[in-house]
Amino acid sequence: MKVTFNGKEYDIKYSFRAYMIYENIMGKSFSPQGLTDMIVFFYSSLLAVAKGDTIKYEDFLDWLDDNPDELDKFSKWLMECLGLNKFLTPEVKDTNKKANNKEDKPKN
Repeated sequence: MKVTFNGKEYDIKYSFRAYMIYENIMGKSFSPQGLTDMIVFFYSSLLAVAKGDTIKYEDFLDWLDDNPDELDKFSKWLMECLGLNKFLTPEVKDTNKKANNKEDKPKN
């Protein structure tokens, strides 16, 4: 996802770096439960790709106030990324349940 902040274009990526920045800022793992979580993760994602550029949180919030559609675009993009990752994660089958079911059947 491309974002233009202060006249410079950034290519936001879904990355571990963004998660780590979020955890350092918030002191908790990312689990989007409200507007603040989404905004701070957006900011973290921007910081993750803005290597060497100084982006203050207050400036980011001012930019969001002037560009409210950007948060909506980011949210949709992130949900697509999270949805895609569900398909990449193999389904874990409960083999114990099958074993227990065999034991529960009466023997002839």
